[in-house]
Amino acid sequence: MAGKPRTEPKHKIHFREWRLARGLTQRAVAVWVGVGENTVSYWDNGRPPQVHYLPDIAELFECTIDQLFHPPSA
Repeated sequence: MAGKPRTEPKHKIHFREWRLARGLTQRAVAVWVGVGENTVSYWDNGRPPQVHYLPDIAELFECTIDQLFHPPSA
């Protein structure tokens, strides 16, 4: 029996794109936000951060929380 196909979340956070656009390592993000590097790896791979982390992430990436839901502009 095949499982349901995995679909993209309706409101995807473009975490990895933002992190790379800002030239930040997973370790740097982990230290700033106060989580483990494995948590940042989860976020890089599509798991969304918990809502209470979004203000710190947006501050680090120098963007608004709303902007996290769109790829960074070049």
